[in-house]
Amino acid sequence: MKNEKRLSTQSPDTGATLVEVLVAAAILAVGLLAVATMISRSTIQDSRAYHMTHASMIVEQFLENATSLQYDADDYATLGDTTVISTINGVVYTMNCTLSALAPVDRCREMTCTVNWNNKGIQASTQYVYAFSPKY
Repeated sequence: MKNEKRLSTQSPDTGATLVEVLVAAAILAVGLLAVATMISRSTIQDSRAYHMTHASMIVEQFLENATSLQYDADDYATLGDTTVISTINGVVYTMNCTLSALAPVDRCREMTCTVNWNNKGIQASTQYVYAFSPKY
C-alpha cells in the first residue's frame, strides 16, 4: 500500500516534449525568415532610392540652368533636345531631354527628361516633365 501511495503523489513530468520543441523551432524559423526577407527588401529599396536621388539631382541641375533661358527671347529660342551623361560613384547616368511645343499653354514648351542608369546589371530609369514659359 505504501508504494501505491507514493506513485499517486508524484508530480507529472514538466519538461517539453520533442514535438513541442519542433513546433517552437518551426515558428521561430518562419519568423526569422520573415525578418530576413524584410531586411533584404529594405536594402534593395534603399539602393533604389539612392540612385533615384542622384537622377533627380542631375535633372534638377539641368533644369535650373535651362530655366535661366526663359528670360531672354534669343536664349529661349535656342532651347532644344539635350543629352547629358554623368558618372556618380561609378554609376553612369544618361539623361535624354526632348522638347515639345505642344504644351497646354501658348508659347510654352514642355520638356520631358528621362534618366537611365545601370547599377550592377540592373537597368532603371525615371522620367520628369517640366514646362518652360517665356518670361520676357
